[in-house]
Amino acid sequence: MAVEALIRSGTRSGGEFIPIGMDEALRTATMWLSEIRHQGANELTMCVGRQADFHLASDWAQKFGTTNLFADRALSVANAPTPRHENTETSLVLAFGSGTGRGGKDTQGKLALMRKQGAKIISVNPVKSGLSTLADQWLAIRPGADMAVLQVLLGQQPCNYHQLADTGLSVLDMERLVREVEAHQGKITIIAGRGIFSHANGSHTSALLQQFEADILPAADHTNSPYNMANMLDDDCEALLCMNSAMLWHAHSVPALHEYEGRIIALSDHPEGFETCADLVFCGKAEDNLITLAARLGLESFSDAEGNSPYASGYADYCEQAAKASPIPAPASLELHPQQHIEPDTNFPFHAISQKAHEGANRAVVFMNANKAKFLGLASKDIVWVKTADKKVQAVLGLMNDMNENTVWSWGSTLFSSLMPKDTPLRDPTTGQPAWFDLKVAVEKVVIND
Repeated sequence: MAVEALIRSGTRSGGEFIPIGMDEALRTATMWLSEIRHQGANELTMCVGRQADFHLASDWAQKFGTTNLFADRALSVANAPTPRHENTETSLVLAFGSGTGRGGKDTQGKLALMRKQGAKIISVNPVKSGLSTLADQWLAIRPGADMAVLQVLLGQQPCNYHQLADTGLSVLDMERLVREVEAHQGKITIIAGRGIFSHANGSHTSALLQQFEADILPAADHTNSPYNMANMLDDDCEALLCMNSAMLWHAHSVPALHEYEGRIIALSDHPEGFETCADLVFCGKAEDNLITLAARLGLESFSDAEGNSPYASGYADYCEQAAKASPIPAPASLELHPQQHIEPDTNFPFHAISQKAHEGANRAVVFMNANKAKFLGLASKDIVWVKTADKKVQAVLGLMNDMNENTVWSWGSTLFSSLMPKDTPLRDPTTGQPAWFDLKVAVEKVVIND
């Protein structure tokens, strides 16, 4: 009989556990977490591993009420594809999502070597910045449309205008890219930049990248962790909820955890990794157990009036209902369909993204494609409104030629952060992306009487 749950029976660092049933584990966790939620939801910190469904975790955290949500690495890297090193020779580098990112020195070194050895570099990115400026070819894709391009490259969708209409790429561009991939088969290296998996469909995109017969280099070194655990275990942290997360057991974190006096609850397919620190371990699929725990806690949309979960089959039902409710799919299924792509919004046609600010960067400037601005009757240095459905902020308009026409960007997160929903926990601590590329805005010239 499979072990359903484990509870610590000795000291935190002693590694002594006894098996318990799922009902007892749920009662115990519900008691601990209900008390914390009553005292103050932000006393709970949630840590999510890179193999877990981050968007389910985010949904759960928001319904619980905590904004303390972290991943094993920078938040955007939670959806990253697994690095792979099999090629003995690389003749083509496909870079999705621009540069190699902060902390990606190993990736940068390998890229420099491949370039020196004659590899061709093609960069697919909304803005010609970072690695795109060094590439042999740059393709100005619309943010979030990488998934459609990857499906064509994998032969899962035809290369036609209907399929590519909203990607920003022409059929001719796509046909050339397909021929490049075919010509360099077996000698391809993919760089998975943060711009790829920072979208709500990021885990789907990563799953498609994983299907290529190619090496995969990460955007940041996967041994990096942006937070030292000691900095998270402050006096206000009463409990840790860990979902397939190994961050807590990094060498620099263990001493702080051994002295931690709060509760540690772990949800993991591999509970042996939690044997030295956790108080309570739920074995089995982490997503299923998280949904069951949400129902016991009575979290909104996870529980009906009687405290029962509306997801009879657990995580599978959650994904199916999420897919029906939104054109953006939950990350569980790899059955991708055209209507599941991030669709353009005619009322808010621009994707608002940010770039890491350098010293002296003007954070009040919003950059737009020069031809798009001309079409809209806008000029350089115009004062404009950047608007969502219920919020707006003023900015100075800057113009660029080398960017996708459905994109606007600003230095750092200052300008766009005020447009985000209140208490949004989705913020990348490394790059400062305010919305993971999923913020849609309109841009209008300020009228004097405004």
